[in-house]
Amino acid sequence: MNAYISKMAGSVNVGSPLATGVARREKGGETVQLIDHPDRSAAVAELHLRPMPPLYPPCDLIQLVRLPAAGERVAIRAAVAARLGKEFASDTRHAAGRIEGCDWSWEEHSEAATMTLVLPLGGPASVRDQLVRWIADMPGGIIRATRIRILATDEDACRELENAAFEPGELVGGRIGSLLFWSDFRVRLDEGLGLAIIAANATPAPDLGRLVRQFQELGNYRNLALRGLTEVRRHAATLAAIEEELARTSAELGDCEADQRTLESLMGLSAQCQALRTLVSYRLGATAAYGQVVIDRLHALAPDKIAGLQTLSEFTERRLLPALRTCEAFGRRLEGAAMGVERATTMLRTRIELIVQQQNLALLRSVDRSAARQVAMQRLVEGLSAVALSYYAISLIEMMARSAQAHGLIPLDSGTLGALAVVPLLLTIALALRARSRRIDRRLDDAEQTGSVP
Repeated sequence: MNAYISKMAGSVNVGSPLATGVARREKGGETVQLIDHPDRSAAVAELHLRPMPPLYPPCDLIQLVRLPAAGERVAIRAAVAARLGKEFASDTRHAAGRIEGCDWSWEEHSEAATMTLVLPLGGPASVRDQLVRWIADMPGGIIRATRIRILATDEDACRELENAAFEPGELVGGRIGSLLFWSDFRVRLDEGLGLAIIAANATPAPDLGRLVRQFQELGNYRNLALRGLTEVRRHAATLAAIEEELARTSAELGDCEADQRTLESLMGLSAQCQALRTLVSYRLGATAAYGQVVIDRLHALAPDKIAGLQTLSEFTERRLLPALRTCEAFGRRLEGAAMGVERATTMLRTRIELIVQQQNLALLRSVDRSAARQVAMQRLVEGLSAVALSYYAISLIEMMARSAQAHGLIPLDSGTLGALAVVPLLLTIALALRARSRRIDRRLDDAEQTGSVP
C-alpha cells in the first residue's frame, strides 16, 4: 500500500497540467482537455486548508489566535512572507515552514489569524525563544493563546501534571482512544498562555496531529463564539430602554391628542432598533455559526470520561450553551422590539388614515351642501332673471304701445297692453331659460361619459 501511495504521489507534480487549470488525459492516442471552472482550484484549496503536521512527542504546541485589523493583517502577511523569503499572492490564507526542527504555520480566517509553533522538547533554547518571540510580536489583539505539552506516555504526563498547578475543581480531562488530555482552560499568569497536557500513548503521529487540531479548533471557536456574549452585555441596557419606551409609547396609542408625539417617539424607536440591529447582527450571526462549529468538533472528538474529572462536554456545554442561548434570546428580543415598533406604527398610521378619511368625508359633505346651496341660488337667480327680462320686455312693449297709440294705430293704451303681456311673456322667458339650462346639463353629462372636456 505504501509503495502504491508513493507511486501515485510521484505521478503528479507541481508543473503538471492539472496544476495549471487544464487537465489532460491520454486515451487512444488522443489528448483530452478538461477546462476547469475558475472556482475549482479555490474549492480544492479550501478542502486542504489548515493542515496540521504529524506530531511526535515529546513536544510543545504553542498557538496564538489574534483578531487583527485590516492594516494589521497586511503587517502579519508581510512578516510571514519575510520569514519565507518570498512573496505570495494576496489571497493566500496559509503558509508554513520549518526552522531547525521546529514547525511553524500561519493561517488567516474570516476574523482571526492563527500562528502555530511545534517545538520539540530538548531542542535549542535559542531557536525556541526566537520563534516564540517572533509570533508574540505580531500585531493584533490576542483572543486565545495556548500551550499544549504533548508527552509520550501516561507516566510522563502524570509527572508533568504534578508541576502544572491546575485548579483542582476546574480540571477537565478525557480519553480519545489511547490519548489522554488534561486542562483547566485558565490563563496562566506567568506566561499568559493556557495550558493543556496530552499523553499520546502510541497514537500515530498523523492521527495525533488531527486530534490536536480539532482540540484547538474547539477552544478557538469557543472563545470566538463568546465574543457575542460580550456584545450582548454591552447593548443589553440599550435594548431594555427601547423595550421600556416602546411599552410607554404603545400605551399612548389610545390618546388621539398625542398622535404627533407618539409618531415622533415611534420614529425614534425605529431608528434605534435599526442602529442596534446593524451593530449586533453580524456578531450574533457569527456567534451562532461558531457555536455550531464548537458543537460539531465536540461530537467529532467524543472524548470518554476520566473518573473524578469533569468531561470536555460538561465544561464546554455548561459555559458555552448558556452564552449561545443568551445571544439567541437577545436577537429574538431585538427582532420582537423592531416588530413591535412596526406594529405600533402601523396601528397609528391606520388611525391617522381613518381620521383623515373622516375629515375628507366631512369636507365632501360640506362641498355637497355648498353645491346644493349654489344650485338653489342658481335656480333663484334664474327665476329672478326671468322676472327681470320680463320687466324690460314689458317696458319695451309699453314704449312701443305709447308711440302706436299716439299715431292712432292701436285702440288700447300702453298700460293695458303691458298688463296683458306680463303673464305670457314671463312664462315664455322662464321656459326658454329652463330649456337652455337642460341643454347645458345634457352637454356636461355627455362630456363626463366620454371623458372629454366640455
